[in-house]
Amino acid sequence: MDKDFEKYKDKIEKSLIKKALGYQYKEVIEEYVIGEDGEKLSKKKVTTKDVPPDISAVKLLLESLNVSQNVDFDNLSDEELKQEIKNAMELLEHNSNSDVLKNKKQEGVEDGS
Repeated sequence: MDKDFEKYKDKIEKSLIKKALGYQYKEVIEEYVIGEDGEKLSKKKVTTKDVPPDISAVKLLLESLNVSQNVDFDNLSDEELKQEIKNAMELLEHNSNSDVLKNKKQEGVEDGS
């Protein structure tokens, strides 16, 4: 039971971090034509989509990590929120080997670029 709990806990943590930091995904649209030979791929379009950071996920992540207690996240400026996210990422870095977190640091999310 403990192994299952840890497995799901890690998945949930990674998903929350991903949603809090934002992410990209590729959307693939394929069009086929039907000919004598059957279906044939006629057009393929790959688009990279950006999903922006989710403020609710940021708040939940920061509150669950107790990064800043008694902080009204709704009234934080963008810069203050970025600093809170940076603090949370540093805390997570010390407590976790999250691949999502490592990837975001490599992409420059930590410094807001």
